[in-house]
Amino acid sequence: MEFQDYFPVWEKLTSVQQQQLKGSAISRTVKKGTVFHNGNLDCTGLLLIRHGQLRSYILSDEGREITLYRLFDRDICLFSASCMMRSIQFEMMIEAEKDTELWIVPAEIYQSIMQESTPGPIAINCATYVGYKMAGMTGAVLATLGIVLPSFVILYFISMFLEHFLEYQVIAAACRGIKVGVSLLILDAGATMLKKMKKKPQPRIIAGCAFVIMLLGNLFSLRISSVALMLAAGIISLSVFAAKSAPAQRGGAGQ
Repeated sequence: MEFQDYFPVWEKLTSVQQQQLKGSAISRTVKKGTVFHNGNLDCTGLLLIRHGQLRSYILSDEGREITLYRLFDRDICLFSASCMMRSIQFEMMIEAEKDTELWIVPAEIYQSIMQESTPGPIAINCATYVGYKMAGMTGAVLATLGIVLPSFVILYFISMFLEHFLEYQVIAAACRGIKVGVSLLILDAGATMLKKMKKKPQPRIIAGCAFVIMLLGNLFSLRISSVALMLAAGIISLSVFAAKSAPAQRGGAGQ
């Protein structure tokens, strides 16, 4: 059996994504007792177990091994691509408990496919994937909502009483400091997105236009909704994609 026979959502991927995965997957045999993922020192990538058994564990302050979980045939390990997960605050090791045959998908390939499928933080991507595995599309939707809604609801209720809290000088001063921090986080996220942006005219033009519109709005005190800008960018991208796909579909139908 080949890689695609073991990958759980192979049929849901596009042909391009399938080629990326299949072309980058590395087949490897790991002997029993080998530690081949050593915490944040390694960024092994996505693991897909063909046959065998792996153990994931962490070390306590006293140096004692604490088992987190085990991986068996057809299981997938996401935490072995720890370089994608900035929020992980622990060093996790992976050891082969039996002679194991597996595939390794490089972290950057897996990350690019995840971002194309469900753009956003890795926690949301993982929730969507696990939900889909457990209960199909309904599970994916519910799992995604389950991880997104709590923070949204909390922030919504905070916003309802924010003006009252700002009457206190200490809280108002803290909020001014938070604004600076949020601005830097947004700047960092923007710089990261620009680095990963495909070197094509369309995304650059859309990003440049959005930046100019927001800048002019701030300079002339115009109320421009960032949500409306994102929706407009999405509609433009979908329209361009549909326009490019239409001739190909007509040509295929004609043949």
